[in-house]
Amino acid sequence: MVRLFALLFSILLFSAYIVLAKFRVEEGKIVCKEVEIQLLKTKEGSFYSTRDFQTLLKREGINVIGRPTKQINTAKIEQKLNSNEYIERAICYKTTEGNLYLSIVQKRPFFKVYSGGKSFYTTEEGGIVSASRPYNKKMLVVSGSPTESFCKGELFDFVRYIKKDKDLDGNIQEVQVSQEGELTLIPSHGKFKIVFGEIKDIDSKFEKLALFYEQGLPQVGLGRYKSIDLTYRGQVVCSKPE
Repeated sequence: MVRLFALLFSILLFSAYIVLAKFRVEEGKIVCKEVEIQLLKTKEGSFYSTRDFQTLLKREGINVIGRPTKQINTAKIEQKLNSNEYIERAICYKTTEGNLYLSIVQKRPFFKVYSGGKSFYTTEEGGIVSASRPYNKKMLVVSGSPTESFCKGELFDFVRYIKKDKDLDGNIQEVQVSQEGELTLIPSHGKFKIVFGEIKDIDSKFEKLALFYEQGLPQVGLGRYKSIDLTYRGQVVCSKPE
């Protein structure tokens, strides 16, 4: 009985070896016919379209069409794509049909910064990427003298506060930062500026602004003042054009 089991096991092992060997031979004959690219989370905008990625692959020397799939190193392709500063995560694998499949998540900018003659994006994860590549979605702009550390710290939290409020998010289009770190907000409507000052007492300042928009602004109109100052305790100080 033991010999019978040993014989059966040997036959099964040999059969598995034959199947595996045949599979490897067949795999060597399969060539890559197509590169399938799936871009995830692009409803909110993206740096690259599918066509852009096809161009990027060629520029990076990733030419796999017509090559035996056995020769395609998916790990190296992933490594090269993940080294791109605009890509959050890239997954690459080969299908049994002979196609190369790429699943890609791109980084998403939180706001765009113009500072000291250069520009960059601060991402939703709090990182920094260059603005050499355009992003196909309108976003809040930061200008003036913000440092990268300020953009990733205090200012990031401030912009997140704005983004969480539907009215503020729709009304504030630009944040100007002085060398002292004080803020001036530029609204989407009207020619006036909102002097916010230091990033503190955020709730009370925006409560005063909301009250001014509800009760004061309808009485005088958008063109009456050149600035609205929220830095004074318990009041809003408005300045008229000279």
